[in-house]
Amino acid sequence: MSTLNLLAFLLGGLAGLCMEEISIYLINKRVTEPITLKFSGSIGKSLSWIAAGAFSWFFVVYINGLNLKTVEILLLLSVCIVLSVVDITIRKIPNALVLLALVTGYVFPVLYGDNTDIKFKLFGLFIGLAVFMLPMFFGKLVGMGDVKFAAAVGFCLGVYGFLISMILMSVVLVAYTIYLYATGKGTVKSKIALGPFLAFGFVSVILLKMLNENYTFLDFIMNRLYLG
Repeated sequence: MSTLNLLAFLLGGLAGLCMEEISIYLINKRVTEPITLKFSGSIGKSLSWIAAGAFSWFFVVYINGLNLKTVEILLLLSVCIVLSVVDITIRKIPNALVLLALVTGYVFPVLYGDNTDIKFKLFGLFIGLAVFMLPMFFGKLVGMGDVKFAAAVGFCLGVYGFLISMILMSVVLVAYTIYLYATGKGTVKSKIALGPFLAFGFVSVILLKMLNENYTFLDFIMNRLYLG
């Protein structure tokens, strides 16, 4: 293990603890009565946060090295982890996390010289809004936090990346729904926090693009998904 990778591992563990504290703050800020924290409150749970941060930072730095693109990926990954925990716990997606994703998705590409036209990012944002607002016209309830987060994902990934993330999200969401039905813990009508599933699709596309940039054996697949 190189010094850089070891440092990434250690700093990632520290970042994991920071993410835990941020999630606790965001949850407590939005509740009026004390609630049971599903992902915090014990040494074991804190160790899980440390492990999540350490291994995710190590993986990204190991694959991508240390550069502005890596920092962008780590920020977006952290946003998705905290957002998922908050949404699972209180069924709300903080605007601050959505805004951070938008700012990260705009500022860092400018800094490292991505020449993607802002119009494509804005079109992705519009598609994200449209896809998640469409059910409202058919009387289906969709949380505005989900709508805003989908818009941020569309902005960061662009149209093609967003659509691929939706496919990945749908696969996992269907699998989870089947699990709920099979175990008797829910039905197809059960209310499910969509934030974690959208975050999964978002992170999956980000990591696939990162892998494709470093390992050319993914070119065939990525080019056909318009993610190369």
